[in-house]
Amino acid sequence: MTDDLTRTDTKPRRSRMGSQPEPHLVIADHPDSGIVGASRVIPDGGQLLMGRAAECCLPGAFEDELVSRRHALIERHGDRMSVTDLGSRNGTFVNGTPLLGSVDVAVGDVLAVGNVVVALITAPPSFPPPNIPTMIGIGPALGSVAKEVRAAAQRDVTVLILGETGTGKELVSEALHRKSGRKGPLVALNCAGVSDALLASELFGHVRGAFTGAHERRRGLLEAARGGTLLLDEVADASATFQASLLRLLETRRYRPVGSDREQEADVRFLAACQPGIRAAVAEERFRPDLWARLAQWVVELPPLRERPEDIPALAREAASRFAGRPMRLAPELSAALMRHTWPFNIRELHAAVQRALADAEEDILPLTAAVQRLLTEQATSLAPPATSARPATASASEPGWETQRRRRRPTKEALVEVLKTHHGNMTDAALALGVSRKTLYRWADALDIDHGAFRND
Repeated sequence: MTDDLTRTDTKPRRSRMGSQPEPHLVIADHPDSGIVGASRVIPDGGQLLMGRAAECCLPGAFEDELVSRRHALIERHGDRMSVTDLGSRNGTFVNGTPLLGSVDVAVGDVLAVGNVVVALITAPPSFPPPNIPTMIGIGPALGSVAKEVRAAAQRDVTVLILGETGTGKELVSEALHRKSGRKGPLVALNCAGVSDALLASELFGHVRGAFTGAHERRRGLLEAARGGTLLLDEVADASATFQASLLRLLETRRYRPVGSDREQEADVRFLAACQPGIRAAVAEERFRPDLWARLAQWVVELPPLRERPEDIPALAREAASRFAGRPMRLAPELSAALMRHTWPFNIRELHAAVQRALADAEEDILPLTAAVQRLLTEQATSLAPPATSARPATASASEPGWETQRRRRRPTKEALVEVLKTHHGNMTDAALALGVSRKTLYRWADALDIDHGAFRND
């Protein structure tokens, strides 16, 4: 790898807003894992040449026997981008479909050039790498999460970790604990599906004779975590009674073991984790707003896999290597297929697909087999919630399940404006129609420089 082959994400952003996001070409999968993450901005009015020739972008990244010297060209004019195959020997693939001539592409599309898989993403001109061993990925979304984790870990505040199932809330809690410098252990309490009495005994402990069957003193998780970190997992599912107990604990930092009349100090750092639906529960007062305020002193929100497809090959490669007990690679067509899936159950679902691909693997490369294709298609059509695709189909529109797979990728500016007009600027209704969260819709509007408020009186 030459000195020119560097990531554009080595400089930290100066502020949360940073510079205006730009389309990037990023190496999402490569036979040499050290090259994964290398990226270049696609300049407005400019072009990026992919291939082995010296004048190509990212020198060294396309040194592959299946790549031609001048293989393919990406061009950008404003919001429009296109890719052209330059008569390569082995072809260029866009979203798994062979490219004939030239086709328009957009952020979220996946290109395969030989054994090199490229993602088109949007990001600030420079974005921070994760730099946290347990957080695997290359894109700006995960880099922003890692930046939040590093900042929050150094402050004595309660951190609320929000994320869909399988997005890595446990890994983030481990990173927060490890970087906090606290010497005690990380201990977790699952607040879901357990009676209030058992939760209180688990958290606070109990003295001998506190209740029938309490034949000896038992220390609770607060005592077990002394000097360390206590994670309140699935806190949104805590009952009203237990919410009141948690509120008092967070306010006073003191507690009584069940059956005891002596208070003890809670020498722990509190973390909480739950799914994003807690916000609706707070608005509807099914979850105490005062407890929310105590828990959400610092919020770290984890993006689902569908919002960071560029990270998926690295996650799949790591999982495959771990499951197989030896280094594994992904066939480029498998990488591209995994990046196009919506992953309603995130990392757990990805692991299931990797396990299925491993069953058919020959040597050290995971193939895209009919069984894996069938698994992904069935999951896309049966598990993803209904939504209206705002983006017209591209070159691969005939692929089964393609619209289902694509529905949560960012639409074009024109398509997003049309959706906002249809819903008169109501971001909740527009987000529902697009099948994304309001936060994602706001981010899309900002990235495309759309004033969503301008449509409210249309």
